[in-house]
Amino acid sequence: MFYVQRGVALALLAIGLVGCGAGSDSGLADRGAARQVQGSVQAAATPTVLAGSYVDYKFDRMGSYVDITHIATARITRVAADARIRFADYTLAMDIDGNAGKVYRLYAAAFNRVPDVRGLSYWIDVMDRGASLWEIAKGFAASAEFKQLYGINPTNQSIVESLYRNILKRDGEYAGINYWVGILQRASVADALMGFSESPENQQGVYSAIVNGIAYREPGAVYSAVANAGVNRTGTMGTAVVLDGTGSLEGSGAQTSYAWAFTERPALSNAVLRNADTSLPSFIPDKPGTYSIALTFSDGKTSVSSSVKVVVFQSMLNFAPLDVHYSKGLDKMIVSSSNPNALKIVDPFSGDVATVSLPAAVKNFSLSPDGRRAIVLHESVASLVNLDSAVVVKSFATGGSHTDAFLTANGVAYFIGQSGGQWVRPSVVYFDAATGQALTPPEGNYMGSFYGTQTGIYAPTKNKVYLMSQGLSPADINYFTINPTNSEVTAMGDSPYHGDYSMSAPLYLSENEDILFTSSGNYFYTSTLRYAGTFSQSVRSLSNSAAKDETLIFAGSGPNYPANYRRYTGSLFFSDTTIALPVIDGKQSYGIKIFHSVNGSRVALVQTGSAAADGAGLKYYAIPL
Repeated sequence: MFYVQRGVALALLAIGLVGCGAGSDSGLADRGAARQVQGSVQAAATPTVLAGSYVDYKFDRMGSYVDITHIATARITRVAADARIRFADYTLAMDIDGNAGKVYRLYAAAFNRVPDVRGLSYWIDVMDRGASLWEIAKGFAASAEFKQLYGINPTNQSIVESLYRNILKRDGEYAGINYWVGILQRASVADALMGFSESPENQQGVYSAIVNGIAYREPGAVYSAVANAGVNRTGTMGTAVVLDGTGSLEGSGAQTSYAWAFTERPALSNAVLRNADTSLPSFIPDKPGTYSIALTFSDGKTSVSSSVKVVVFQSMLNFAPLDVHYSKGLDKMIVSSSNPNALKIVDPFSGDVATVSLPAAVKNFSLSPDGRRAIVLHESVASLVNLDSAVVVKSFATGGSHTDAFLTANGVAYFIGQSGGQWVRPSVVYFDAATGQALTPPEGNYMGSFYGTQTGIYAPTKNKVYLMSQGLSPADINYFTINPTNSEVTAMGDSPYHGDYSMSAPLYLSENEDILFTSSGNYFYTSTLRYAGTFSQSVRSLSNSAAKDETLIFAGSGPNYPANYRRYTGSLFFSDTTIALPVIDGKQSYGIKIFHSVNGSRVALVQTGSAAADGAGLKYYAIPL
């Protein structure tokens, strides 16, 4: 029998999450275990009072106690792990496994946001005065905000899927979703909300946010005024940014007022703050860059200040990108597009976009070593593009259904591959790109051949093109060497490994061209193609900077782009940190390509609307990181 009494609901549902729906009803319904999991409502500890603001201290949790160190004096106060500490501006609840922690987790779970201090304070007090977590969950589930987030009359399936995404930050597995849909046929939404909130997975996920205490305000206590200009954020040019000072809290005074002002704007910006004397002012960014805004908040007796930064990116691109390379010569992204067929020259810092109209659809393209010209491959035709003047210099027939192209500093274009999966002879053909004159000599000494669809990368300092054929097993890296004097292909070869290491295209080079990276995450010395190491994960995009001594990657494979990028340091590529991509206009961005600019700044092509590579409602941005 399945029990849904208040005293047992939390145990049943939390255990159900652990089991992902694999347990039976009778196995879950142990009343004694349920009471232990839920825990009784605890009386709040009498607060310890410390002088100053809570930001004047640092906190170290040590199991059964917490050390509170005054930053300026180094004086340490030791309190119990479930203590409450009252400062001048807030009370800090250390009972992250008690009432305060349970309310915080439930609040964040119900509304998929960081709890605001006023609301959190109210509900901590409600539980401190004897309300159960189930009763609070019931109130949350009936609220207008909850219904706006989950729907007015959602199906059980919809509720469960939303609970997984909003609380556990992942999609539910098939068995788990079915299990919880069954649970909701016999229990309330409040029961499920409480079970997800107190599940071990959610407790672990929330732990870092509350381990150093939960800031709230006790009813009846006197506090100093607090100015809160909101969290730093991002925006786009031309789209209104609404600032939020509603988190500011009055002290002993009761007449609140707000005064906002720019302290920093991008050069030549004429943006104006509107409603600057309210808690919710706004402005329309007119230049990309950083806007810093200060808030002076008064409660009639005390005035305090806070500030917020808004990083503004260029407006979204008005086209869907196909492929992208970075021109160090222009310090701009070069992006191919269709409908109409074009190369777009995109400045990620100013937002300026120039267009080069192309005669046909783009199969592939690459840049000259100086980044000022591009060779664009169409079906059996190639176009030389001058990127400085944004014009097509010459289009000419290549004599085959090639799959990749490369352009040397002296203007010779090389073509490889054959659509349709065939052995290719001659393996490489080449032309004077400015005139379209064929330069490939008659095939005398047969040096080998490459198979079918081939893509590669040109290393001008090595006078080599490294490439991979698609559809061959085992996968292998091949290369051909170019004589820099007469432009002839003088040698071909392959790596010493044939199935020993995973290899896949596209390929990437370190800035000094000593290391060749594959999309499988393994990398090799360009001099010998000997194995050099691995990232232990697939690579979607990679950029190496010698000046910054770092390598950045968008990791993963499959249909979805990542929401973060990974940094590696030094010539041995030691893993350093994972960095989240920004939220743009309130939506998470996902990484398509990442680069270093001329001065080593990080730039990326990203999309919002979905992590999927294709889909409706996608928006694309070229942004500095």
